[in-house]
Amino acid sequence: MSKQQPIVYLANVNRFPETMNQSHNTCLHTGPYEITTRWTMVMKFMLLSRKPELVFTGTSVMGINPKNGKFSSHVDFWDSIANNEYFSLEGLWDVFR
Repeated sequence: MSKQQPIVYLANVNRFPETMNQSHNTCLHTGPYEITTRWTMVMKFMLLSRKPELVFTGTSVMGINPKNGKFSSHVDFWDSIANNEYFSLEGLWDVFR
């Protein structure tokens, strides 16, 4: 499965599950083999002693393999930035704003 997220891998939140909470607000069938979810993500910025919360919203577009019914792609789009490439300097800057 291909996966693309603007900054999540840089923050390495997968190693610290208690630092991130993500809720999916809606889920829509947006194509023959595609669903799109709208989500809100809240992260604690653990590098600072006061541990501020960072709140992001966006959508995830997930492709489905028609042969086996499993997800074959996952691309996240943040609402707060225009450049949603895998590593986006704009996404990194958005974290520190």
